[in-house]
Amino acid sequence: MEIGSTNQIMHSQNPHNNQTWASFDCASEKDIDLAVQSAKDALNNQSWKSMTASNRGNFF
Repeated sequence: MEIGSTNQIMHSQNPHNNQTWASFDCASEKDIDLAVQSAKDALNNQSWKSMTASNRGNFF
């Protein structure tokens, strides 16, 4: 997994107490394009196509 190329971090806060509970790397347009292309490549990969839904679930 790669880190977002923007070098910026977004913090998600609990609205009840404003405490940060998670932080995420921000993505650039290029990062998004790369992620979409990677997903398309995976869907077109024969090993993914032949994998059962149960095995796909286990993968994640």
